[in-house]
Amino acid sequence: MIPHIRTFTLLTALTAILIATSCSSDDTRRFDDELRQADMAVAEGDMTAATSIARRLSDEHLDAMTTGQLCRLSILYMQLSDDGNQSENISRATDCYRKAFATDSDSARQYYSQLGPEQTSNAQMLATIAGSIGTALPGEAETDTLPETIINDSHEH
Repeated sequence: MIPHIRTFTLLTALTAILIATSCSSDDTRRFDDELRQADMAVAEGDMTAATSIARRLSDEHLDAMTTGQLCRLSILYMQLSDDGNQSENISRATDCYRKAFATDSDSARQYYSQLGPEQTSNAQMLATIAGSIGTALPGEAETDTLPETIINDSHEH
C-alpha cells in the first residue's frame, strides 16, 4: 500500500510542477506580447495605448515578470517619460530597473549592455537615477552604473 501512496504523491507533485511551469510559460509569452504591443504603440506615437499596457503590467504582474521583461518595461517607461507625466514614468522605470537587477543582475547587465544607441541614453539615465536614490543593489558595487563597454559604445555611435 505504501508504494501506491508514494507513487500517487510523486505524480501529484509532478502534475503541480507541470501546471505551474505551463502557467508561467503562458504568462511569459503574454507579457512578451504585451510589451511588443506597447513598443509598437510607441513607434506609432500612441502613447496612451503604450501607457495603458505598461501600467497594467507593472500594477498587476510586476512580480511575475522575467528579468528581461522588467528591463524592457523600464526602457518603455523611459520612452513614455518623454511624452508626459515624467516624474511618475521615471519612478516606474527606476522601480523596474532596480527589480531587474535584484532578480538577476547578470541578465539585467547583459540586457542593458546590448541596447541600441537610441536606447543607451535611457539605460545610462536609469543607472544614474537608481544609483543616486538609495543604497547599492544587493550584490552590486556602491555605484550602480552600466558596464564601461556601454559608455564607450555610446560615444562611438
